[in-house]
Amino acid sequence: DDTGLATLGSTLGTYTVTAALGSASNTAQVTVAATPTVSSFQVNDGNAQRSMVDSLTVTFNESVTLADNAITLNMLSQTGGSPTPMTFSLNTPDGGTTWVLTFTDPSYIGSSLPDGAYDLNVSAGGVTATQGGLSMAADQDFQFIRLYGDFNGDGVVNSIDFGTIAPAFGHSTNSSDWYLDYDDNGVINSIDFGYFATNFGRSMSIPSMPSVTLLTAAAPPPATPPALTPTVTLAAVDPALPSTPALTPIVTSTSKKVKTTTAPEVVTPPAKPVSKQKPRYWHR
Repeated sequence: DDTGLATLGSTLGTYTVTAALGSASNTAQVTVAATPTVSSFQVNDGNAQRSMVDSLTVTFNESVTLADNAITLNMLSQTGGSPTPMTFSLNTPDGGTTWVLTFTDPSYIGSSLPDGAYDLNVSAGGVTATQGGLSMAADQDFQFIRLYGDFNGDGVVNSIDFGTIAPAFGHSTNSSDWYLDYDDNGVINSIDFGYFATNFGRSMSIPSMPSVTLLTAAAPPPATPPALTPTVTLAAVDPALPSTPALTPIVTSTSKKVKTTTAPEVVTPPAKPVSKQKPRYWHR
């Protein structure tokens, strides 16, 4: 503006501010950044079924880069033993905001995780914002189960699930019932039904983990994410100078106002006067 003040919005990114006075000019760079966090976590495509788990999706509130082991996945022991690390492939289809885990280990039948309870951990130290380089403030953990035959995701294989697989027996799978196919061969047959029968009546729960703090996924960011609004103040230049001076940008940031409160004055109630005992007179 006319005073040399440039006010930036809340859109993340690096901005270049240029000031010119006659033939003299200079620039300043300011980066508007936000702290990264996990905004959502989905098993498969978000469907309730836990019969087949062939992908996990971790979405951040902004584009991030991940260090090695920034995301880890472990099968939890049902008897209190040590967790078992699981192998997966990790890729980002949109360049850093969404990260997808898929499973290619040949021991994982149908490209699905084995039956079990799982914990996915996103390490704060391994997540860095692409813009601004800030790291996550704290680790985040998400837990889920995989139990073949649990077609409605209630943690148990029962008659309700039988009512789902029975009508599909002998038919080819499609995009809406692919999770009925245990070996992922494209048809619901005796192999799939045999494994369903093995799991019939079985239930699965997530064991307690007192050493792990579980955090829910962060709420999706608002349309205009809250962020620091930096201002750039450009030093004034005397037009009377004979030479061409260089402008020196001074980058400052707006500070948050802190509301202070004063404790109310403590009023001590006046003490009640002590009544004196009346003198007694004795008569003979």
